[in-house]
Amino acid sequence: MVFSGTALAQGPLILEGEVSNIDEGAFSMASILNNKESNYYFPIKNLAETSDTLKRELVIPLSIAVIQERGFMQNPLGSSVYPVSEIGAAELESTNNFSVQDALNQIPGVKMDSRGYNGSRRLSLRGTIARSPFGVRNVRMKVNGFPITSSDGSSALELIEPADIQSMTIYKGPSGSYEMTGTGGVISTKLKSVYKPLAASAELTFGAGIAELLMRTHFSAGFALKKFSARISGVYSNNDGYRTQEANDKKQLTFTADYEVNNRLKYDILGMLYEGYWELPGHITLDDVEEDPTSANPNSVGYNAHVARKRAYIGVHQRADISEKLWNDTWIFGHFSDKLNPYGTFPGFQGLKDETSRELGGRTEFAFMPRPSLI
Repeated sequence: MVFSGTALAQGPLILEGEVSNIDEGAFSMASILNNKESNYYFPIKNLAETSDTLKRELVIPLSIAVIQERGFMQNPLGSSVYPVSEIGAAELESTNNFSVQDALNQIPGVKMDSRGYNGSRRLSLRGTIARSPFGVRNVRMKVNGFPITSSDGSSALELIEPADIQSMTIYKGPSGSYEMTGTGGVISTKLKSVYKPLAASAELTFGAGIAELLMRTHFSAGFALKKFSARISGVYSNNDGYRTQEANDKKQLTFTADYEVNNRLKYDILGMLYEGYWELPGHITLDDVEEDPTSANPNSVGYNAHVARKRAYIGVHQRADISEKLWNDTWIFGHFSDKLNPYGTFPGFQGLKDETSRELGGRTEFAFMPRPSLI
């Protein structure tokens, strides 16, 4: 229960006489004012003229609101108590469904940079990336309710294929963190579902610029029965990049399925396979830019500085309605990653990172929603 309204004074109120002819009931104005030791908050217009005696003719508005809340994943935007923004499929397609960058950068407090559509990327919510100007950190990320943020705090943004997104909800600020710390907030993504007996689509994009060539193909197929639906999508893209040593490519498969056992038990499955490669051109001087803006740091070219990343993600979610007021959500998931990164972008900064990550996780939560009452 939430009491709304600005509180300017609190404490015992001494009244002159009795108050009557106001609505009956335990929360009526008469009951409140006749209680000499009331601890309700009352807005008083001029505290400088207020003494221990509250004049009977003063109008005292009291507003009570009851707000039902469950975890942030189920809260409607209007009931959230922290800044929330939402991006739909239409907004993504109207900007550029090769990347979520253009759509995210339209939201106040959100900043995303990337090196090409499939290159290295970074995402910041309210400046949280100031101490780590690369990658996606301090931001919790979820896809269909499954966490894709690793135990080290980094989030695999590349696992989310923009063409498969139905909507993205951004909860900004530390109050939006969920399950673990996320000082920047939370980004929750919902993937497209299939509502027709059969559905399929395919697209091919080809483009050429002054110094780069882009090719991208995306397909999706799925079906929906009475209690079971499934969708699979795939993408392959290749971009030469504007600068030397800036090429990148991406291969990805995404699979989702829903099975409704009955009206009280439901299962969701999420599977993602990703393989990406992007080169690192390194920094160049102003003189280099004036001579050839497409050039790269000679050491990056000689060292073949790049990132090669492979990811696999699989998760199962069970939703069980124990009763009309009590339900349970349980997630079990695994995230496997390999990374090879020769990062020799200049002579004073070179080396090799060969990283492997294997993570298994689970989460269960019970929620109870009593029938709302004003007492």
